[in-house]
Amino acid sequence: MSSYICANDLIHNPLCLCVSRIEEVPVTTLGKARNQRKLPLIYAANTVNYGKAWKMNTAEALAAALYIVGYTQDAATLMASFSYGPEFLRMNSGLLEAYEQCKTEREVQNVSTRCLAQLEEMKEEKSKKLEARNEQSLKGGNIGGYMDDMDLPPRDDDDEEGYYEEEEDNQQGV
Repeated sequence: MSSYICANDLIHNPLCLCVSRIEEVPVTTLGKARNQRKLPLIYAANTVNYGKAWKMNTAEALAAALYIVGYTQDAATLMASFSYGPEFLRMNSGLLEAYEQCKTEREVQNVSTRCLAQLEEMKEEKSKKLEARNEQSLKGGNIGGYMDDMDLPPRDDDDEEGYYEEEEDNQQGV
């Protein structure tokens, strides 16, 4: 059984090898693996799997492992070689920093579990909004338009009055 990679792995296992496409490795011919580790929730930034969880290529997986065990500069150097490298580190910065602070496998697992729970909550909330919107549409209510889901600042009606007052002042002064 494999566990999550964490900073303590450097104390006991100075070598880290990450393979993101493990199903292609002939595991049965490698012998008994005693120090397997897996990566927690991290998103790919490569052009094939952008934004997909756990779909990293080998370079992204290695950079994530380096970052988690404290080699942040080495991870940045590795990712600088790829066009998507800076984006990978940017989009995962919060997760990677949280995982880096963890000292044990259990802490890494807890952070990953919390992140997954937050994702599920967001999905449920979005689903409820869509369902409510569809119900309102069926009742013949005004559901708005394509901008309903956008996070726009609230409209302030006082600003409009101030605009017209300024315009009037400018016309009187001319």
